[in-house]
Amino acid sequence: MSFILSLFLLWITGAFLVLFFVKRQRYCCSMSEFLSLSFFLGTGITVYYMFIFGLLGVSYCIKNLSIIPAALSVLILSRYLFKTGRISEPGTRGVHSEPWNLTEKLLLTGIIFQFLWVIFLAFPVPVQAHDAVANYALKAKILFTLKGNFTEMFSLSEDAAGHFVHPLWLSVIVSWVNTFTGGDEFLANMIMPTIYIMFGILLYSLFRKIFNRAYSLLLLFAFITIHQISNYSGIIYADLPLTAFTTCAFVYFILYIKNENETQMLISSILFGFSLLIKNEALIFVGGYLFLFFIYAIKNNGLKRKLIFRNLISAIAVILAINVPWLIIKIVHGISNQYIGLTGLTADKFFENVRHIPVLLNSFQQEVFGPKKWNIFWILVIAGGIWKRRMLWKDEIFYITLYLVILMAGYVAGYMVVKVHNLYFYINTTLSRFMIHFSGITLLLLAFLSAKDIRELESFK
Repeated sequence: MSFILSLFLLWITGAFLVLFFVKRQRYCCSMSEFLSLSFFLGTGITVYYMFIFGLLGVSYCIKNLSIIPAALSVLILSRYLFKTGRISEPGTRGVHSEPWNLTEKLLLTGIIFQFLWVIFLAFPVPVQAHDAVANYALKAKILFTLKGNFTEMFSLSEDAAGHFVHPLWLSVIVSWVNTFTGGDEFLANMIMPTIYIMFGILLYSLFRKIFNRAYSLLLLFAFITIHQISNYSGIIYADLPLTAFTTCAFVYFILYIKNENETQMLISSILFGFSLLIKNEALIFVGGYLFLFFIYAIKNNGLKRKLIFRNLISAIAVILAINVPWLIIKIVHGISNQYIGLTGLTADKFFENVRHIPVLLNSFQQEVFGPKKWNIFWILVIAGGIWKRRMLWKDEIFYITLYLVILMAGYVAGYMVVKVHNLYFYINTTLSRFMIHFSGITLLLLAFLSAKDIRELESFK
């Protein structure tokens, strides 16, 4: 029950912001989008104010952590409790729900079984896997024990407290759960299946804004049943949360391009901003997002170009504002990346890394053509790209293709500036996880490329 309470408080925090979009910005969202988006925004807002609490010396206890969700709950209840006509505000508008056909029912059943399977796999298992035990969950336990005392935590050696260079989003969320559950490791581990399920629901909700119901269900089923995706839904690694935030943020950006809805741009920027609190690799995603935003502005003319540039400035401001507390923490405690970066990188080390490019390419092809982790996902993507190559640089697909090129170039560049140890070690321990990061955006590309052909099938019309 305590775990459910911790999730509800996360959700209610985000629900307040979503309801603001619905009311003030006249944003139309389905109930599934409302429920799932509220969860992700709630986790981000919660981490944000827990960072501020840590900087101000406010103790992490149930009483202090519940103040903001409780206040937001009162505000929500004051608006909706005695004015029942407003309860339908976040519901589906303008969409006629047709009867479900057999294909849709089968896909939905498969999705539900997959969600339940992940829950049953994770529930009886405590925190496990190397980075979970030695990094994210360890720092979460330290924050829980020290009640959010960042100064004391960062005074510990990295051997005792994991790598401080990693952003603290996941550790802070797990410490939030620990605070409400009394440090129960079994319940703390359940935050990952929750993220997995909410990611699936939000991804489906966003696909429904672009594709029909049957095709959206097919896309979701194909994605969540990939072994590598479901495998990371049961261990406390930051790769799945990063994928969830960046994928959904990018889909909102594509929706902004399609619909010119500024609220979708704002949600996209908020999610991208929170992604920087999850993993350092988010810098590549955010940099690519801002670059695409700039390209989108350049491709337009006159008043519309000015409006897009104004939105671009707003997006940058939102991202910077979200990351101010974490930047202050890094500056105050002298946190820097001693593993990757140009500072301290010697020419000899750089050329040594370059010589490992064949190893990187070999590992990549093993991931692509090895069905053990990815089924035939990447093979379908390559086949679809070749088959529909003329579509790759048209309309919205242009931005998806260019974004994936930027991401792949960014990750390769990251490998080239590894400063310590042997690059071969990093490739073999990170590549399969890194491919998770842009798998959702790759799915979006495949979805656009295949949409017309799939819709020709009777069950997907």
